[in-house]
Amino acid sequence: MNAVRECIFNVILFCWYRIAGFFFRLFPIENDKIVFESFFGKGYGDNPKYIAENLLKNTTMPLKIVWLIKGEPCDDFPKMVQTVKRGSFKELYHLSTAKVWVDNSRKHFGVRKRKNQYYMQTWHGSVYFKQIESDAKLSIWYRTSAKRDSKMADVLLSSSRWQTEQYRRCFWYTGTILEIGMPRNDFLAGRMKEGVAVKKKVYDYFQIDCDKKIVLYAPTFRGDGNLDAYDIDYQKLMAALQKYWNGKWIVLVRLHPNIAGESSLVEYGEGVFNASLYSDMNELLLASELLITDYSSCLFDAVYIEKASIIYASDIEEYNNKRGFTLPLSAAPVLIARNNMELEDRIKRFVMSTYIKKCQKFSDEYGIIHRSDASKRAADWIMSIVSKNS
Repeated sequence: MNAVRECIFNVILFCWYRIAGFFFRLFPIENDKIVFESFFGKGYGDNPKYIAENLLKNTTMPLKIVWLIKGEPCDDFPKMVQTVKRGSFKELYHLSTAKVWVDNSRKHFGVRKRKNQYYMQTWHGSVYFKQIESDAKLSIWYRTSAKRDSKMADVLLSSSRWQTEQYRRCFWYTGTILEIGMPRNDFLAGRMKEGVAVKKKVYDYFQIDCDKKIVLYAPTFRGDGNLDAYDIDYQKLMAALQKYWNGKWIVLVRLHPNIAGESSLVEYGEGVFNASLYSDMNELLLASELLITDYSSCLFDAVYIEKASIIYASDIEEYNNKRGFTLPLSAAPVLIARNNMELEDRIKRFVMSTYIKKCQKFSDEYGIIHRSDASKRAADWIMSIVSKNS
Protein backbone atom coordinates (compact mmCIF):
# COMPACT_ATOMS: atom_id res chain seq x y z
CA MET A 1 0.00 0.00 0.00
CA ASN A 2 1.59 3.31 -1.02
CA ALA A 3 1.67 6.40 1.20
CA VAL A 4 -1.37 8.07 -0.39
CA ARG A 5 -3.54 4.95 -0.19
CA GLU A 6 -2.40 4.36 3.38
CA CYS A 7 -3.32 7.92 4.28
CA ILE A 8 -6.79 7.67 2.76
CA PHE A 9 -7.41 4.26 4.35
CA ASN A 10 -6.39 5.44 7.81
CA VAL A 11 -8.43 8.65 7.58
CA ILE A 12 -11.53 6.64 6.65
CA LEU A 13 -10.84 4.15 9.44
CA PHE A 14 -10.27 6.97 11.93
CA CYS A 15 -13.61 8.57 11.02
CA TRP A 16 -15.36 5.20 11.25
CA TYR A 17 -14.04 4.43 14.72
CA ARG A 18 -14.66 7.92 16.02
CA ILE A 19 -18.16 8.52 14.65
CA ALA A 20 -19.61 5.03 15.17
CA GLY A 21 -17.68 4.60 18.42
CA PHE A 22 -19.15 7.82 19.81
CA PHE A 23 -22.66 6.42 19.43
CA PHE A 24 -21.83 3.18 21.27
CA ARG A 25 -20.30 5.12 24.15
CA LEU A 26 -23.89 5.92 25.11
CA PHE A 27 -24.31 2.27 26.21
CA PRO A 28 -23.30 1.29 29.77
CA ILE A 29 -20.03 -0.55 30.47
CA GLU A 30 -20.55 -4.22 31.33
CA ASN A 31 -18.30 -5.18 34.24
CA ASP A 32 -18.13 -8.85 33.26
CA LYS A 33 -17.13 -8.31 29.61
CA ILE A 34 -13.55 -8.68 28.35
CA VAL A 35 -12.56 -8.07 24.71
CA PHE A 36 -9.50 -9.90 23.37
CA GLU A 37 -7.56 -9.47 20.15
CA SER A 38 -4.33 -10.94 18.76
CA PHE A 39 -2.27 -9.63 15.82
CA PHE A 40 -4.94 -7.25 14.54
CA GLY A 41 -7.61 -9.94 14.42
CA LYS A 42 -5.53 -12.70 12.83
CA GLY A 43 -6.72 -15.54 15.03
CA TYR A 44 -6.78 -17.24 18.38
CA GLY A 45 -3.26 -17.31 19.76
CA ASP A 46 -0.27 -15.73 21.46
CA ASN A 47 -0.47 -14.18 24.94
CA PRO A 48 -4.18 -13.24 24.83
CA LYS A 49 -5.16 -16.88 24.17
CA TYR A 50 -3.51 -18.19 27.30
CA ILE A 51 -4.90 -15.41 29.48
CA ALA A 52 -8.41 -16.10 28.15
CA GLU A 53 -8.05 -19.83 28.77
CA ASN A 54 -6.92 -19.23 32.33
CA LEU A 55 -9.95 -17.05 32.95
CA LEU A 56 -12.28 -19.65 31.45
CA LYS A 57 -10.80 -22.55 33.43
CA ASN A 58 -10.15 -20.98 36.80
CA THR A 59 -12.77 -18.28 37.31
CA THR A 60 -16.08 -19.12 38.95
CA MET A 61 -17.60 -15.75 38.12
CA PRO A 62 -19.52 -15.79 34.79
CA LEU A 63 -17.63 -13.75 32.18
CA LYS A 64 -18.43 -12.55 28.68
CA ILE A 65 -15.33 -13.25 26.59
CA VAL A 66 -15.36 -11.54 23.18
CA TRP A 67 -12.65 -12.12 20.55
CA LEU A 68 -12.09 -9.83 17.56
CA ILE A 69 -11.16 -11.54 14.26
CA LYS A 70 -10.74 -10.50 10.63
CA GLY A 71 -11.96 -13.64 8.86
CA GLU A 72 -14.00 -16.67 9.73
CA PRO A 73 -13.37 -18.17 13.20
CA CYS A 74 -11.26 -21.32 13.29
CA ASP A 75 -12.17 -24.46 15.21
CA ASP A 76 -9.75 -23.60 18.01
CA PHE A 77 -12.04 -21.07 19.67
CA PRO A 78 -13.67 -22.41 22.86
CA LYS A 79 -17.47 -22.46 22.82
CA MET A 80 -17.53 -19.91 25.64
CA VAL A 81 -15.75 -17.32 23.48
CA GLN A 82 -17.89 -15.07 21.28
CA THR A 83 -16.13 -14.15 18.03
CA VAL A 84 -16.85 -10.77 16.48
CA LYS A 85 -15.70 -9.43 13.12
CA ARG A 86 -13.08 -6.72 13.35
CA GLY A 87 -14.23 -3.44 11.80
CA SER A 88 -17.93 -4.18 12.31
CA PHE A 89 -20.56 -2.37 14.37
CA LYS A 90 -20.36 -5.24 16.83
CA GLU A 91 -16.65 -4.65 17.36
CA LEU A 92 -17.24 -1.01 18.25
CA TYR A 93 -20.15 -1.92 20.50
CA HIS A 94 -18.11 -4.47 22.45
CA LEU A 95 -15.02 -2.24 22.67
CA SER A 96 -17.23 0.57 23.96
CA THR A 97 -19.00 -1.55 26.57
CA ALA A 98 -16.29 -3.95 27.81
CA LYS A 99 -14.69 -3.48 31.18
CA VAL A 100 -11.28 -4.74 30.04
CA TRP A 101 -9.40 -4.94 26.72
CA VAL A 102 -6.57 -7.41 26.16
CA ASP A 103 -4.40 -7.06 23.06
CA ASN A 104 -0.92 -8.05 21.87
CA SER A 105 -0.68 -5.36 19.18
CA ARG A 106 -1.61 -1.72 18.86
CA LYS A 107 -5.15 -0.40 18.58
CA HIS A 108 -5.95 1.93 15.69
CA PHE A 109 -5.61 5.53 16.87
CA GLY A 110 -9.30 6.13 16.19
CA VAL A 111 -10.21 3.74 19.04
CA ARG A 112 -10.82 5.53 22.33
CA LYS A 113 -11.01 4.04 25.80
CA ARG A 114 -13.73 5.30 28.12
CA LYS A 115 -13.39 6.33 31.73
CA ASN A 116 -13.64 3.22 33.97
CA GLN A 117 -12.40 0.94 31.20
CA TYR A 118 -9.05 -0.86 31.53
CA TYR A 119 -6.54 -1.98 28.93
CA MET A 120 -3.93 -4.74 29.25
CA GLN A 121 -1.27 -4.62 26.53
CA THR A 122 0.57 -7.97 26.48
CA TRP A 123 2.78 -7.25 23.43
CA HIS A 124 3.86 -10.19 21.24
CA GLY A 125 7.60 -10.48 21.79
CA SER A 126 9.94 -10.93 24.68
CA VAL A 127 13.59 -10.29 23.93
CA TYR A 128 13.95 -9.12 20.34
CA PHE A 129 16.60 -8.26 17.75
CA LYS A 130 14.97 -5.72 15.46
CA GLN A 131 14.38 -2.11 16.31
CA ILE A 132 10.75 -1.44 17.19
CA GLU A 133 8.52 1.44 18.28
CA SER A 134 10.43 4.74 18.77
CA ASP A 135 13.70 3.15 17.59
CA ALA A 136 12.30 2.06 14.22
CA LYS A 137 11.55 3.89 10.98
CA LEU A 138 7.76 3.77 11.17
CA SER A 139 4.94 5.56 9.38
CA ILE A 140 3.31 8.57 11.01
CA TRP A 141 0.10 6.55 11.24
CA TYR A 142 1.68 3.76 13.22
CA ARG A 143 3.59 6.12 15.53
CA THR A 144 0.41 8.09 16.22
CA SER A 145 -1.62 4.98 17.05
CA ALA A 146 1.25 3.52 19.09
CA LYS A 147 1.57 6.65 21.23
CA ARG A 148 -2.18 6.75 21.83
CA ASP A 149 -2.19 3.02 22.57
CA SER A 150 0.54 3.43 25.19
CA LYS A 151 -1.33 6.37 26.69
CA MET A 152 -4.50 4.26 26.97
CA ALA A 153 -2.78 1.17 28.40
CA ASP A 154 -3.14 0.54 32.13
CA VAL A 155 -0.61 -2.28 32.29
CA LEU A 156 2.05 -3.92 30.11
CA LEU A 157 3.37 -7.46 30.59
CA SER A 158 7.12 -8.05 30.66
CA SER A 159 9.10 -11.28 30.48
CA SER A 160 12.47 -9.95 31.60
CA ARG A 161 14.43 -7.14 33.17
CA TRP A 162 15.66 -6.30 29.66
CA GLN A 163 12.13 -6.02 28.24
CA THR A 164 11.01 -3.75 31.07
CA GLU A 165 13.92 -1.43 30.28
CA GLN A 166 12.90 -1.37 26.60
CA TYR A 167 9.29 -0.52 27.49
CA ARG A 168 10.51 2.48 29.46
CA ARG A 169 12.95 3.52 26.78
CA CYS A 170 11.06 3.25 23.48
CA PHE A 171 7.37 2.42 24.01
CA TRP A 172 6.22 5.91 25.01
CA TYR A 173 5.00 4.28 28.23
CA THR A 174 5.38 5.35 31.87
CA GLY A 175 2.63 3.29 33.50
CA THR A 176 2.44 -0.02 35.36
CA ILE A 177 4.50 -2.98 34.17
CA LEU A 178 3.88 -6.50 35.44
CA GLU A 179 7.22 -8.34 35.22
CA ILE A 180 5.63 -11.79 35.31
CA GLY A 181 6.75 -13.51 32.09
CA MET A 182 4.95 -14.11 28.80
CA PRO A 183 1.61 -15.95 29.22
CA ARG A 184 2.23 -17.88 26.01
CA ASN A 185 5.39 -19.31 27.56
CA ASP A 186 3.44 -20.91 30.41
CA PHE A 187 2.49 -23.49 27.83
CA LEU A 188 6.15 -24.17 27.10
CA ALA A 189 7.50 -23.99 30.64
CA GLY A 190 4.68 -25.55 32.58
CA ARG A 191 3.16 -27.99 30.09
CA MET A 192 6.21 -29.69 28.62
CA LYS A 193 4.87 -32.90 30.14
CA GLU A 194 1.93 -32.56 27.74
CA GLY A 195 4.29 -32.44 24.79
CA VAL A 196 3.23 -35.89 23.58
CA ALA A 197 -0.40 -34.82 23.16
CA VAL A 198 0.61 -31.55 21.47
CA LYS A 199 2.98 -33.38 19.15
CA LYS A 200 0.22 -35.79 18.14
CA LYS A 201 -2.11 -32.86 17.44
CA VAL A 202 0.46 -31.22 15.15
CA TYR A 203 1.37 -34.49 13.43
CA ASP A 204 -2.29 -35.31 12.83
CA TYR A 205 -3.01 -31.82 11.48
CA PHE A 206 -0.28 -32.03 8.85
CA GLN A 207 -0.63 -35.81 8.39
CA ILE A 208 3.03 -36.42 9.23
CA ASP A 209 4.32 -39.97 9.72
CA CYS A 210 5.17 -40.57 13.36
CA ASP A 211 8.72 -41.75 12.53
CA LYS A 212 9.69 -38.33 11.15
CA LYS A 213 11.08 -35.33 12.99
CA ILE A 214 10.08 -31.70 12.50
CA VAL A 215 12.32 -28.74 11.77
CA LEU A 216 10.33 -25.53 12.11
CA TYR A 217 11.37 -22.64 9.87
CA ALA A 218 9.78 -19.43 11.19
CA PRO A 219 11.35 -16.22 9.81
CA THR A 220 10.06 -12.73 10.53
CA PHE A 221 8.68 -10.39 7.86
CA ARG A 222 10.51 -7.76 5.79
CA GLY A 223 9.10 -4.26 5.67
CA ASP A 224 8.45 -4.45 1.93
CA GLY A 225 6.86 -7.92 2.17
CA ASN A 226 9.60 -9.41 -0.02
CA LEU A 227 10.16 -13.18 0.31
CA ASP A 228 13.60 -13.34 -1.36
CA ALA A 229 15.43 -13.77 1.96
CA TYR A 230 13.57 -17.04 2.58
CA ASP A 231 15.99 -18.97 0.39
CA ILE A 232 16.69 -22.10 2.41
CA ASP A 233 17.20 -25.18 0.27
CA TYR A 234 14.77 -27.42 2.12
CA GLN A 235 15.92 -30.65 0.49
CA LYS A 236 19.55 -29.99 1.45
CA LEU A 237 18.41 -29.01 4.93
CA MET A 238 16.56 -32.30 5.46
CA ALA A 239 19.50 -34.27 4.02
CA ALA A 240 21.94 -32.51 6.38
CA LEU A 241 19.74 -33.21 9.40
CA GLN A 242 19.42 -36.85 8.45
CA LYS A 243 23.20 -37.10 8.00
CA TYR A 244 24.32 -35.33 11.17
CA TRP A 245 21.31 -35.60 13.52
CA ASN A 246 19.95 -38.93 12.28
CA GLY A 247 16.37 -39.87 11.46
CA LYS A 248 13.97 -38.71 8.76
CA TRP A 249 12.89 -35.06 8.74
CA ILE A 250 10.15 -32.80 7.40
CA VAL A 251 10.00 -29.00 7.33
CA LEU A 252 7.17 -26.79 8.58
CA VAL A 253 7.37 -23.27 7.15
CA ARG A 254 5.60 -20.62 9.19
CA LEU A 255 5.64 -17.03 7.97
CA HIS A 256 5.06 -14.09 10.30
CA PRO A 257 1.35 -13.22 10.83
CA ASN A 258 1.91 -9.94 8.96
CA ILE A 259 2.58 -11.85 5.72
CA ALA A 260 0.81 -15.16 6.35
CA GLY A 261 -1.42 -14.36 3.39
CA GLU A 262 1.63 -14.60 1.12
CA SER A 263 2.41 -18.17 2.23
CA SER A 264 1.02 -19.60 -1.02
CA LEU A 265 3.91 -17.92 -2.88
CA VAL A 266 6.51 -20.04 -1.08
CA GLU A 267 7.90 -23.03 -3.00
CA TYR A 268 7.55 -25.99 -0.66
CA GLY A 269 8.35 -29.30 -2.33
CA GLU A 270 8.35 -32.84 -0.99
CA GLY A 271 8.42 -33.08 2.80
CA VAL A 272 7.82 -29.34 3.24
CA PHE A 273 4.52 -28.07 4.66
CA ASN A 274 2.84 -24.67 4.87
CA ALA A 275 2.27 -23.96 8.58
CA SER A 276 1.59 -20.23 8.30
CA LEU A 277 -2.14 -20.59 8.97
CA TYR A 278 -1.76 -22.94 11.95
CA SER A 279 -3.20 -21.00 14.86
CA ASP A 280 -0.67 -21.60 17.64
CA MET A 281 3.06 -21.03 17.10
CA ASN A 282 3.93 -22.50 20.49
CA GLU A 283 2.35 -25.84 19.61
CA LEU A 284 4.54 -25.98 16.51
CA LEU A 285 7.60 -25.10 18.56
CA LEU A 286 6.83 -27.73 21.16
CA ALA A 287 6.30 -30.42 18.50
CA SER A 288 9.52 -29.64 16.63
CA GLU A 289 13.06 -30.84 17.23
CA LEU A 290 14.76 -27.77 15.78
CA LEU A 291 13.81 -24.13 15.19
CA ILE A 292 15.39 -22.15 12.37
CA THR A 293 14.59 -18.44 12.31
CA ASP A 294 16.22 -15.11 11.54
CA TYR A 295 15.35 -11.93 13.45
CA SER A 296 12.12 -13.19 15.00
CA SER A 297 11.62 -13.05 18.76
CA CYS A 298 10.34 -16.64 18.58
CA LEU A 299 14.04 -17.55 18.85
CA PHE A 300 13.94 -16.45 22.47
CA ASP A 301 10.92 -18.62 23.18
CA ALA A 302 13.05 -21.53 22.00
CA VAL A 303 16.00 -20.35 24.10
CA TYR A 304 13.59 -20.09 27.04
CA ILE A 305 12.96 -23.85 26.93
CA GLU A 306 16.40 -24.73 25.54
CA LYS A 307 14.93 -25.99 22.28
CA ALA A 308 17.62 -26.50 19.63
CA SER A 309 17.80 -23.37 17.45
CA ILE A 310 19.85 -21.91 14.62
CA ILE A 311 19.71 -18.47 12.99
CA TYR A 312 19.55 -18.46 9.19
CA ALA A 313 19.79 -14.93 7.79
CA SER A 314 21.03 -14.23 4.28
CA ASP A 315 20.33 -10.47 4.36
CA ILE A 316 21.85 -9.29 7.65
CA GLU A 317 23.48 -6.11 6.32
CA GLU A 318 20.46 -5.15 4.21
CA TYR A 319 18.05 -5.76 7.08
CA ASN A 320 20.23 -3.78 9.48
CA ASN A 321 20.33 -0.83 7.07
CA LYS A 322 16.56 -0.84 6.58
CA ARG A 323 15.31 -1.78 10.05
CA GLY A 324 18.26 -1.82 12.45
CA PHE A 325 18.99 -3.99 15.48
CA THR A 326 18.37 -3.22 19.14
CA LEU A 327 20.15 -6.42 20.08
CA PRO A 328 22.98 -7.70 17.86
CA LEU A 329 22.60 -11.23 16.50
CA SER A 330 25.89 -12.13 18.16
CA ALA A 331 24.27 -11.66 21.59
CA ALA A 332 22.00 -14.67 21.05
CA PRO A 333 23.27 -18.06 22.31
CA VAL A 334 22.91 -19.69 18.88
CA LEU A 335 24.94 -20.46 15.78
CA ILE A 336 24.40 -18.16 12.78
CA ALA A 337 24.31 -19.16 9.10
CA ARG A 338 24.20 -16.75 6.14
CA ASN A 339 23.73 -19.27 3.34
CA ASN A 340 22.83 -22.91 2.74
CA MET A 341 26.42 -24.09 2.92
CA GLU A 342 26.89 -22.44 6.31
CA LEU A 343 23.56 -23.84 7.49
CA GLU A 344 24.77 -27.38 6.84
CA ASP A 345 27.99 -26.57 8.69
CA ARG A 346 26.09 -25.21 11.73
CA ILE A 347 23.97 -28.35 11.85
CA LYS A 348 27.16 -30.41 11.77
CA ARG A 349 28.78 -28.32 14.52
CA PHE A 350 25.76 -28.07 16.83
CA VAL A 351 26.39 -29.46 20.33
CA MET A 352 23.32 -29.57 22.57
CA SER A 353 25.19 -29.44 25.89
CA THR A 354 27.08 -26.32 24.81
CA TYR A 355 23.87 -24.72 23.57
CA ILE A 356 22.09 -25.32 26.89
CA LYS A 357 24.91 -23.68 28.85
CA LYS A 358 24.73 -20.64 26.55
CA CYS A 359 20.94 -20.43 27.00
CA GLN A 360 21.29 -20.46 30.77
CA LYS A 361 23.98 -17.76 30.68
CA PHE A 362 21.82 -15.62 28.38
CA SER A 363 18.82 -15.93 30.71
CA ASP A 364 20.90 -14.79 33.67
CA GLU A 365 22.39 -11.82 31.82
CA TYR A 366 19.07 -10.50 30.54
CA GLY A 367 16.95 -11.29 33.57
CA ILE A 368 14.61 -13.73 31.84
CA ILE A 369 11.73 -14.75 34.09
CA HIS A 370 11.37 -18.51 34.34
CA ARG A 371 7.99 -19.43 35.78
CA SER A 372 4.78 -20.96 34.53
CA ASP A 373 2.07 -18.77 36.05
CA ALA A 374 2.13 -15.61 33.90
CA SER A 375 -1.35 -16.42 32.52
CA LYS A 376 -2.72 -16.77 36.04
CA ARG A 377 -1.13 -13.58 37.26
CA ALA A 378 -2.41 -11.66 34.25
CA ALA A 379 -5.89 -13.18 34.77
CA ASP A 380 -5.72 -12.25 38.46
CA TRP A 381 -5.06 -8.62 37.50
CA ILE A 382 -8.10 -8.68 35.19
CA MET A 383 -10.29 -10.27 37.84
CA SER A 384 -9.20 -7.68 40.40
CA ILE A 385 -10.70 -5.08 38.06
CA VAL A 386 -13.82 -7.05 37.17
CA SER A 387 -14.69 -8.21 40.67
CA LYS A 388 -14.00 -4.80 42.19
CA ASN A 389 -16.57 -3.22 39.93
CA SER A 390 -19.22 -5.95 40.01
